[in-house]
Amino acid sequence: MRHLLILLSIVVAASCGNQTSNTSSTSSAPVKQTPTDTLDNLFKIASEAELIDIFGKENVIYDTVYGAEGEESMASILYPNSADQVEIAWSNDNKREGVGSVTHYAFYDSDNDRLITTSRWKTISGVKLGTTLTQLNETNGKPFIFTGFGWDYGGFIMDFQDGKLDKLPISIHINISDFLNESDNDDYNALMGDNEFKSDNPIAVRLNPVVTMIEIWKEE
Repeated sequence: MRHLLILLSIVVAASCGNQTSNTSSTSSAPVKQTPTDTLDNLFKIASEAELIDIFGKENVIYDTVYGAEGEESMASILYPNSADQVEIAWSNDNKREGVGSVTHYAFYDSDNDRLITTSRWKTISGVKLGTTLTQLNETNGKPFIFTGFGWDYGGFIMDFQDGKLDKLPISIHINISDFLNESDNDDYNALMGDNEFKSDNPIAVRLNPVVTMIEIWKEE
C-alpha cells in the first residue's frame, strides 16, 4: 500500500527515444539545430510543427497526460517513454501553438522500483532532476516549505520563503528516488502525509530527498 501511495504522487512519463534528430537538407539552406538542453528554451518553440522539425517526428507524440487526482489533459510529449520525456502544454491547444508550460518527471523504473533522475534537461535556475534538498536550500538561499510524502500532492514545494526561486515561474516536487531501499527509512516515514515541513528540518536534511518533477510555465 505504501508503494501505491508513493506512486500516486508520480506521473510516470512515457517516451520514444533519447536521441534528437536534426532536419537535413541537400540544399544550401541552414540545418535547424536543436535548442540547448535547457527546459526554459523550449518556450522559444512556436508550435508542435516546429517541435517536430527540431527534434524529429519519431520523438514527438500528442497524447493524454495525467496529473494529481486523475486529472487529464492533452499535450505534446517529447521523447515519450524515456528518462528525457517532457510534456509540453500549448497556450492554443487547438492549433498546438505557443508553449504554455513544460513538465519534466523522473522516469519510473518499475523493474527496480526506483526513479531515474538522470536526464538531458536542466533549467536556467540550475535546478534539475536529482538536485538534492541540500542543493535546493543553497540555490534558493533560504529554507523552503514542502508537503509530506505519500499522497497526490506529496513532496510539493509550496513556498520558497522569499528565496531566489520564489519569483520564478517554476513548480518543483521532491521525493526519495530508490523506493525499494529507502521507503522503510524512519526519516522518510516521519515526513509522510498531508503535512507541511521546512527544508531545514533535521529529519529532512538527513533524508536529503531529490527533485523528481519540474514544471515551468510561461510568464505573463
